[in-house]
Amino acid sequence: MLVVIASPPLAAIDLQLSLRSCPIRNSTKTRICSCVFDAGTAREYTVERGRIAYVVPLDAAIRVNGCTVEANERVLVQRAYRLDITATAETEVLVLHMSG
Repeated sequence: MLVVIASPPLAAIDLQLSLRSCPIRNSTKTRICSCVFDAGTAREYTVERGRIAYVVPLDAAIRVNGCTVEANERVLVQRAYRLDITATAETEVLVLHMSG
């Protein structure tokens, strides 16, 4: 299960994350979720229509809808509504879900 770690009304904290060189400012329309995956674990995540998501594996590579994303890389999801996320090794995964 992905657990929400920042979401409105926590936005008042004005959280700022940096994914590579792209700062993302938390607003009232952003949710940040986290989940620790065991090796081989698969989870489904739904992105609501009209929203986008950044998926970031922190410790090891994952597969998102069949594409490999290495640790600390990010993938921007703009048109998919269902994400199939599978871990290749134990890793924490962050999903930043925001308005498009």
